[in-house]
Amino acid sequence: MKTKLKICKKGINKAKGFDGCGVSTMKLTYGLCNSCLWHFYHNDERGKIIYNKSFLPKVTLKLRSFEKQKTKEMKENVKTKSDYERELQKEINTIVRLIDNGVVCISSKKPIKEGQQNSGHFYSRGAYPSLRYNLNNIFSQSIHDNMYLSGNIIGFQDGLIQFYGENYKDYVFNLKSVYKELKLHIYEIKDKIKIAREIVKELKEQNQSYDPDTRRFLRNIYNLRIGIYLD
Repeated sequence: MKTKLKICKKGINKAKGFDGCGVSTMKLTYGLCNSCLWHFYHNDERGKIIYNKSFLPKVTLKLRSFEKQKTKEMKENVKTKSDYERELQKEINTIVRLIDNGVVCISSKKPIKEGQQNSGHFYSRGAYPSLRYNLNNIFSQSIHDNMYLSGNIIGFQDGLIQFYGENYKDYVFNLKSVYKELKLHIYEIKDKIKIAREIVKELKEQNQSYDPDTRRFLRNIYNLRIGIYLD
């Protein structure tokens, strides 16, 4: 059975009265083929109203989405290795704060006020860059102790013993001897960022506070999963 062709002719409904081309076609909108429809949208006042109300917002939205994607791609293309290193550090620090959710400051042993939680490095990033991403080197700390007391290292040591035990403190102390250098290519850092973001998402969904043994376990298991510190 042959399918009856629809004919582009005078438009119907909202396009009624607009002359079509009269050529056979299978696809019509408002009784018009694509070519006549374009002229209707741009040359007929009723067509302009329909276009502006129904189609222009969609076109604008797609254009903005396209421009946003292009801008993102351009920014990615000009990023340096240092940019990616900072991006990875941000995700690692977020993992630490989520593992230590609800925990007191590692060095002062005082509750951390909302918005005042830092991720404090026992071995500083400047002096020991090889340990900057190691979750066993980073703990929840108040801004006051981290920034204004230069990490409060004595209190930090006491906190490691008090919350995690003498053996764990010795383990943290020994990190600088185990990981003396860190060499990551940009493509490796980008891969680690993706993994770290997955972990952040999971921890946010769980939204829990953990006991010391669990916090220590999570640090080790996530270190292995990120794949920078494998021992």
